This record gives sequence, structure tokens and C-alpha cells, in this order.
Amino acid sequence: MYNNSEDFDDNNNDDRINQESDDKEDNANEKYDVNELKELIVNWLSLDEKIKVLSEEAKDLKLEKNQYETYILEFMTNTKKEVIKTKDSVIKKNVYQSKGALKEELIMNSLTEILKDSVQAYEITQKIINSRPITEKVSLKKEKKEKTEKKKNKFNKNNDI
Repeated sequence: MYNNSEDFDDNNNDDRINQESDDKEDNANEKYDVNELKELIVNWLSLDEKIKVLSEEAKDLKLEKNQYETYILEFMTNTKKEVIKTKDSVIKKNVYQSKGALKEELIMNSLTEILKDSVQAYEITQKIINSRPITEKVSLKKEKKEKTEKKKNKFNKNNDI
């Protein structure tokens, strides 16, 4: 296809690609101020740490609250009260039901029961399972250095050349 050796010279193309890549990296670096990025990372890490501390506190408070809730619900059930009035609010005993998750086994069993054909039920089940939409979310995750170093060491040990 390429008759002219100048048009398709491996070394020539490699140089052009490397030069284009370098130019793109320079342009990308110009868009980002390194000091600003460092400041953003420090702020992100600080907020991440604060959220971690507050989450632990919230977890402890929820455990304590659940202990009170268990006792209050037991009292309401034993006294057949549905509502307790307080000075500022009303506490209601709320009963709700929810359905369990749709599992492949449940779908398969139900379709087999209806269709009386396990092969067709299997095919339909697979169609349902495989047609579920996939969503992708991108976020930052902070890992401790020890974990990442262990992973790197594990990777290097298993893949030594």
C-alpha cells in the first residue's frame, strides 16, 4: 500500500508520535497549576479525614440510638401504643414491608413453574440477567501506603522476570 518509503518509515512515525505525545503532555500540564493541584489534594485529604471521623461518631451514635429504639418499640408493642407524644414531636411505630431482591434463582424457578419448560425458562432468565443496565461511577479512593506497597510487593513477587 505504501510505495513511498518516506510515507511509512517506522522510525520516522515513532518520532512523530512521540513528539505529538510530548506536545499533548505539555499542553495538558500548562492547563493545570501544580501548586493549585497540591492545594486541592491537601484540601480533599483533609475533608476525607474529617468525614471519616464524623462517620465513626455517627456510627457510634446510631448504635446508641438503636438501643433506645429497641426498648421504646418493645414498650409500644407491649402496651399496644402506636403513637407517643412528646413536647416537640410525635413518635410513631412505623411498620413497612419491602420485597427482596430479584435473584437469578428466583426468576428461573418462577419461569420454570409458569412455562413448564426449564430450557426456555433458563434462556429467558439469562436474557433478563444479561440485559440489566450497567452503570459506572468514577471517584477518588484513598488507600494507606502500606496497603498499596503490599500490593506492589505481592505483584512483583508473583511476576518476577
